[in-house]
Amino acid sequence: MSTDVKQKLQNELDALESELRIHLPKEIKRAREFGDLRENSEYQTALQRQTMVKARIRELRQRMSEVSSIDLSRVPRGKVGYGSTVVLYVNKDLFKKAGLNPDQPPKTWKELNAAALQLKVRGQDCVYTSGWPAWMHMENFSAWHNVPMATKEDGMGGLDTQFTFNSPLHVRHLTMLAEMSKKGLFTYAGRTNQAEAKFASGECAMLTSSTGAQANFRQNAKFDWSVNFMPYHDDVKGAPQNSIIGGASLWIMGGKKPIEYKGVAKFFAFLSSPEIQMEWHTGTGYVPITMAAYELTKKSGFYDKNPGADVAIKELTNKPPTANSKGIRFGNYVQGREVIEEEMEAVFAGKKDAKTALDDAVKRGNDILRKFQAANK
Repeated sequence: MSTDVKQKLQNELDALESELRIHLPKEIKRAREFGDLRENSEYQTALQRQTMVKARIRELRQRMSEVSSIDLSRVPRGKVGYGSTVVLYVNKDLFKKAGLNPDQPPKTWKELNAAALQLKVRGQDCVYTSGWPAWMHMENFSAWHNVPMATKEDGMGGLDTQFTFNSPLHVRHLTMLAEMSKKGLFTYAGRTNQAEAKFASGECAMLTSSTGAQANFRQNAKFDWSVNFMPYHDDVKGAPQNSIIGGASLWIMGGKKPIEYKGVAKFFAFLSSPEIQMEWHTGTGYVPITMAAYELTKKSGFYDKNPGADVAIKELTNKPPTANSKGIRFGNYVQGREVIEEEMEAVFAGKKDAKTALDDAVKRGNDILRKFQAANK
């Protein structure tokens, strides 16, 4: 990540944190002095600003975390844009040491548990960890098993969507993770990509996380490793389905001049051209956004020289997407994802069982969805 970009993000983060800690409390206090809070527009405005600032701070921190593993020196200047999905990384050297076949990575959660147990018995402390746990174990888990996270085609069909990720399968999966955690077979590392450092250092033998971590591993891992499909529960009919994409987004705002939109169109054409996407994809591990870029990369021989580099693409296109696996669209989902993460952490800490936690997450998440729906009628 370049110094200029780092500084720009950090400057905005510092300014917002100062506003949140110092200026907004003063504004809220001053607004309270006007009396009746129900009809106090200044108080409501200050609270809305506080909510927006908190959300933006979370986004900035996530943005800095997501791009921290990208080596921009390997990407030609002027070329940006990326997407990712979740894959399973395996430390092949640790598999060999534990008497496991490094060329036969776990395909199912049963197999991953068995491998984790053998690694543990052979003295491996951290056997499995996961980056982005809500993205992996709720969002992609749902798509991979072709079960809904919410009604209305996971939010694609309307703002009146409601979360349903407290289904028996979701509860069963989170219960499994909690049991693994108790047995020392799963190490919770944090809400974003903290787990990737544990894998890159050789501390943990298996990792589920973003395909974009490959650039970091190629540069820093001192061991042989592989990229593989996410595990799945093999008693779920039709699994595995397909994974869903993550990463950053580019937005086009309205109200500009036609000549400006012509420039935007040219820029987007530049970003999505097969040559540019191939260079970004091969340099970082993030997925190309078009099949043309994938075919060009394949033709270049890159996948033959770098086994596993096309796993993310194969996951995304494993089967034609369904209403449960074509992606998600939820209002205020930065807050919604935080709710899921908080409840998952409560389970891993032994404070709640999986069903209670997911029931609570659904209830809290649906409250967020209803507020978004009311504000965007």
